Amino acid sequence: MTGGNTGIGFALCKQLVSEDDCHVYLGARTESKGVEAVNSIKEKFPSSSIEYLAIDVDDQESVTAAAAGK
Repeated sequence: MTGGNTGIGFALCKQLVSEDDCHVYLGARTESKGVEAVNSIKEKFPSSSIEYLAIDVDDQESVTAAAAGK
């Protein structure tokens, strides 16, 4: 699976912040990679509303924690 920091997930996050004026949670397992991806998008779209969300969709505890905002 791809997270928001690479591939289709990253492209979708960029599209959402650039075209749809919405708040985006960029999900990724590795914090450094997620934060790097968020920063990359913010460089290109400075007024974007995007933040990193720690999540591993293969781990139910991680999904539950992300949904709870932890």
